[in-house]
Amino acid sequence: MFYRNVYNRTASKISQLEGAVQAQATAAEVARHSSLVLSMLDTEAAFEAVARGPDGLLAGLQPNSVLVSMSFF
Repeated sequence: MFYRNVYNRTASKISQLEGAVQAQATAAEVARHSSLVLSMLDTEAAFEAVARGPDGLLAGLQPNSVLVSMSFF
């Protein structure tokens, strides 16, 4: 079974998801618990905010993990 580790800048939106979802407090926690990370953000600034910093995806990304940005900015 696969679990979807999820993070949203608006935490209330996570409650709308169904299935095997593991809500994480930060983007870094998602990356720590995932071998494949998908991000879908609408602006470069939004991606930078989620990817960088101590709570960002890059801080939590594990060796041999893959980060795929599906943004269209």
